[in-house]
Amino acid sequence: MDTNNNSTSNYAVWLPGSALILSLVVSAFALSRAPFLETRPEGGQFQPHMPIEARLWQDPFDALERYRKRVKDLKITPVPTACTVNSPPTKAQLIVALVEDGAYAETVELRRRMRYAILAGLKGARLVPEDEQHLGCLAMSIDPLRLGEARTIKTAQGKEETEVVADVEVPYEDFVADPLIPTQASDEEQPPPARVRLLWLKQDALGENPLAQLRHLKNALSDSAATDILKVIGPADSQMLRTLYREEARVRYGLGTDGEPLPEKNAKAVEIAQNIEIYSPLATADRKLLLNDFDKRNQKEIDSFKGMQLIRTVSDDTTMARLLLDELKLRHVDPAAGAQCATPKDERQCFPGAEWRNANRIALISEWDSFYSRALIESFRIKIAERPSMPPVDTYKVDPWVLRYSYLRGLDGRLPEDTIAKTDQKTEKESRTVDLSPLEKSDGNSQLDYLRRLADHILLQDQMYRNAGQSGIGAIGVLGLDTYDKLLVLQALKNRMPNKLFFSTDLDARMLQRGQAQVTRNLVLASPYGLTLTRALQQEMPPFRDSLQSAVFVSVLAALAPEPFDAKRWKFDYSKAGILSPSIYEVGISGFIPLESSSTKRRSPDCAPISNRSGQGTYIRPQDIMALRCLQDPSPPIYPEPSGAVKHLLHAILSYFLAGPLAVLLVALGLILSWWGSSNRQGRMGVSAWVPPAMYGVAALTAWVAMQSWRVEMLWVTFALILLGLVGSGLNRRAQNKDKAAAGLFDAKAWYLVVPLVIFILVLLRAYQQRESLTEEGLGEPMFLFEGISAWPTLALRLLAVIISIAALAWGARSLRLNHQQLEREFHLQGAKGEKRPGLWQQLRALTEDGKLRPMRRLFNALGLWLSHVFLPLSPTPQPEPEHNHRGPREVLYYWREHRICGSFGARLLRAILSAWIFVALTSLLFVLWPFDGSPIRGNLSLGIWSWLPSLLAFNLLVFWVVDANWLLIRFIRQLSEEHWIWPRELQREQKALYGDLDNPVDKAAHPSIDEWFGLNLIAKRTAAVSRLIYAPTIVLLILIVSRSSYFDNWPTPPGMIITFTLTGLILLFSALSLRRAAEKARTVGLQRIDQYLLEIAGNEPLSAKFRLLRERIVALNTGAFSRYADEPLVRALLLSLTGIGGSALVDALNYSKF
Repeated sequence: MDTNNNSTSNYAVWLPGSALILSLVVSAFALSRAPFLETRPEGGQFQPHMPIEARLWQDPFDALERYRKRVKDLKITPVPTACTVNSPPTKAQLIVALVEDGAYAETVELRRRMRYAILAGLKGARLVPEDEQHLGCLAMSIDPLRLGEARTIKTAQGKEETEVVADVEVPYEDFVADPLIPTQASDEEQPPPARVRLLWLKQDALGENPLAQLRHLKNALSDSAATDILKVIGPADSQMLRTLYREEARVRYGLGTDGEPLPEKNAKAVEIAQNIEIYSPLATADRKLLLNDFDKRNQKEIDSFKGMQLIRTVSDDTTMARLLLDELKLRHVDPAAGAQCATPKDERQCFPGAEWRNANRIALISEWDSFYSRALIESFRIKIAERPSMPPVDTYKVDPWVLRYSYLRGLDGRLPEDTIAKTDQKTEKESRTVDLSPLEKSDGNSQLDYLRRLADHILLQDQMYRNAGQSGIGAIGVLGLDTYDKLLVLQALKNRMPNKLFFSTDLDARMLQRGQAQVTRNLVLASPYGLTLTRALQQEMPPFRDSLQSAVFVSVLAALAPEPFDAKRWKFDYSKAGILSPSIYEVGISGFIPLESSSTKRRSPDCAPISNRSGQGTYIRPQDIMALRCLQDPSPPIYPEPSGAVKHLLHAILSYFLAGPLAVLLVALGLILSWWGSSNRQGRMGVSAWVPPAMYGVAALTAWVAMQSWRVEMLWVTFALILLGLVGSGLNRRAQNKDKAAAGLFDAKAWYLVVPLVIFILVLLRAYQQRESLTEEGLGEPMFLFEGISAWPTLALRLLAVIISIAALAWGARSLRLNHQQLEREFHLQGAKGEKRPGLWQQLRALTEDGKLRPMRRLFNALGLWLSHVFLPLSPTPQPEPEHNHRGPREVLYYWREHRICGSFGARLLRAILSAWIFVALTSLLFVLWPFDGSPIRGNLSLGIWSWLPSLLAFNLLVFWVVDANWLLIRFIRQLSEEHWIWPRELQREQKALYGDLDNPVDKAAHPSIDEWFGLNLIAKRTAAVSRLIYAPTIVLLILIVSRSSYFDNWPTPPGMIITFTLTGLILLFSALSLRRAAEKARTVGLQRIDQYLLEIAGNEPLSAKFRLLRERIVALNTGAFSRYADEPLVRALLLSLTGIGGSALVDALNYSKF
């Protein structure tokens, strides 16, 4: 009797729980980031004096307003003047930074970031602030832009005070050459300007004639107006750039503000100043859209016209739109192909084979109260209509494929005065997240309620297209100037459509802030620059907050470069030169992950200067930016690539520990032992004894070659040779032990554990070796593990699920076969000596007789019997035995033979295939009700259904193979307990020896009661083998669930999949509980029969004592289906899927309570 209640070790639960604890500990140290502890105390009392106090990172206009507010609060008289009308006396190179006016949060942050980037550029040009703590301020008048006037007035008390008459205030700061950096003696390396004066001007002050106003500003502040050059960093938006271009066109063609030619008598000879250089890093609208045919009205250009000196140091919207459309095409969203369809009926011809991902429309959402957003959407329409690989189409055909939606800026409804009113009420613990519940009221300033309805509206539009059999919405673009608004839009849309592809423009660190990571994960971004530039430019500066800061930084370096302006213009002409190369990024767990694109493919592999000058030190010379081949270093590969330093370190460690001699020693030792063992058996085995050692020796050589050449193919050869050697060794052992009961060739557990694991590892190594081709040289799916943007970990886990499923099927068949053999030996169920083992395929021989088919009737009877063994196993109405046609007890040997035939591997496999087929066909209807939103796989790697179908089929086949084993055993238990069976004679002899003797044999009436003990013991040992099979499908189910985790990629999880997994788990649960219930019912029946017999032999105390002991043993059975719930494989499998400490503690509690 097997009473081992620890047949299934607690390690099955403790090991996953321990792994979880270890992963949490590691993540606590490796992934968590402690917040900064701010220790700076409050400053001293404010002292109003000129110039204005300001940190270098502070918004200059905010510093000016704070100065004025403090003066007002302190009620200082006379009121100190913040700005002066006197120009600074020292001569300096003038740089004007054009910024946007406004007190909104996004505007203040833009000015703050722009100042940081400009100062970083000046630092890179070897310039430092003359006064790091203060700002100066000029009071200027408009129309024309000039210095203001100061006049003396008398107050009510009769005192004279100076009043400044001005329209605009211009903060400024001076920068001088860094005295710590020695001046270069070479004529080739020109020193930086001795002094640079940076002026901050709100661009609204330029009005409708910004070029003329800039000329007036230069004349007012420059001593040598004719020779000095005014350098402008700006404008701050595309609207002002549009005004600049239109003013230039008016001067070129003599046009009025309405674009019509001016009368000759009103036309004035106006020239555009050539000593004003404009470097535009922020305005990105396309030039054609900015002018909108303003300069193409068949007008004659004025003679000797010279245009404005303007360089755009950032890629325009058309380039961004083209880059994003190329990326969308790589992700199987192609609105340009849809625009080629004449009618909706032609969509299937436009997208052949795309029934599973038929979503090629894009939705663009942006604010409509900014010129930039309207121009960007128009750029998308134009680029879709002008795709180079397709014939051009009319823009009206593009509209059904580019769905446009809009909102107004400032969705949260926050105004500057609201911020001021709440300043004194804020505490350090106040949450900065937007509380959506009170702000979604349909009244007031907040517009968040519009977002909810907009998200529902877009989802409804997508469903309408799909229900009509047309292409749905595959990607959603969130465009706009205000990052705060974009984040709110993403929150609303991702809540309703979490698995759509979202894209936008420009990198911004606010997208990575706490609370926004889940919203922006997998967001695709097109950006002209990264947060860092090439090391030759970035130097010691930290990464910027957004990509536009990088553009401003580049503009400052370009403005201070000593090369002629024409050389700079050619350098930044992205249609001719490759220095401007925008990139595609995807938001991952660790930040913005750069992806390869058609633009980055053209980027120079090395950004080093074309002419490598020595002695540049650690700083950046102003002319360096003109010598560089590119502004951003090449993007790192989209797969983990060990660096040369890591490889060198690995070789150094191996050499340090003498890994080479150790490997040679192990190989030599293995060969010697193999030779010694083979030579001892050579006399009996012949040449075959040398085959396995030869295989092992060749495997050792190929392993050495693989380690030297780093070729995975050689590892595959090594693995195959080792397997052949193991098979050869097994055959030799079987040949030696012909007279003994030798184990099967594949009975070792290593075949089902080690071999699948090695195959999985070798497949991963082979995939990594082919990483360049699998990632399509950067244009395919990235190969990362925990970035949340790669499908390869999911595919690897699905492959692991397939391997485990196949190995579990083989392992289950081996376990059941060994259990059959053990039970046949213990209960004498082998049958007659020399009789062939029953099997399904042996039954097919009944269809023939002497090599010919049987007569039709007998053929159909034999075929029906074969089919009943397969699809109606252990039917309640079994076929009559040839030798026992009378009614009465039947032999267990016959029933066991039927069970072996119906439970053969082939019969189980056929039933499992049919059941899995039916289940997959039925559950596929769920995916019609809740279709997939598409696959997140990037690139043209043709996987299709092969990315998920093999794992699905293998898993369902394994599930129903296990369920079939349970149900077949349930039928066996039911018939074994409901009827009386005649056990083999050898077992009956053991029964007589146990419960009687030769002089006083046990009465025949006691045989059924004694048989109950053997039957229940057989059930316990058989269920112990079958119930353990549930581990495998539980592990595979856990792997499939984990494979769809967002830690790998943005995999859709529709309700149909959740229902399918739930049904699968319920089927496994129901079959396992049914098996336990059938076993318990059989025990109850057996105990009732023994109790009945105890009543009959109440006077025979010796025999009653034996049967009471027998009854106690039956009650104490705790193996297989009779075990406690805490030891049940089903319970352990469920706790294994939870993988937590709580599951382990629950098992201990159940064991303690003997549950």
